[in-house]
Amino acid sequence: MDKSKRKQKRDESLKSRVEREETRKSQCISVLATVDQAVESELAEANQTGNTYSSISSDNDDDDTIAFTAKRPRPRNVVNSQVAAALDRTKISDRNAVYALASFSQAVGQDTDALALKRWIVRRNRIKHRQETVAKLKDSFNPGVPLVVHWDGKLLPDISGKSEKVEPPVARGKMRILPLHNPAMCIS
Repeated sequence: MDKSKRKQKRDESLKSRVEREETRKSQCISVLATVDQAVESELAEANQTGNTYSSISSDNDDDDTIAFTAKRPRPRNVVNSQVAAALDRTKISDRNAVYALASFSQAVGQDTDALALKRWIVRRNRIKHRQETVAKLKDSFNPGVPLVVHWDGKLLPDISGKSEKVEPPVARGKMRILPLHNPAMCIS
């Protein structure tokens, strides 16, 4: 008997939930229809007057106010290749760069709301400018003369730990490791 009461209570709860959802959906549909009509009339009026920024207020049964404004302009990016290089050279973190850029822009009279000053935006732009710089350097590097090989001469332990190996030389410019097993060959 206890189970039947619980089942009946669950069924009643489910029915009331379904009724509330249906009521909510019908209210949303009526509000959306009102908004569509208001937006269409406002756009028609804006086209006639040439006004792009406006607000609409419509009153319905619940006295809800619906505001329509044109899209905000996209924030301006302040991290160009020079700024990114300066931030990298001075080893300023992305978070500190945001604070510094906001302070500098306020000091020169810029509106910080109109600038793209978020950590992830600064980070993404710094990475993009680093990649562009590397690509430019790779494209512009074309040696017509023999390259100089710099030798560090540092002894590194072998993975097994039984012997020590010398670091292989690195050719500047070609960015490749030269296979060299006998370091005595390089000593002249």
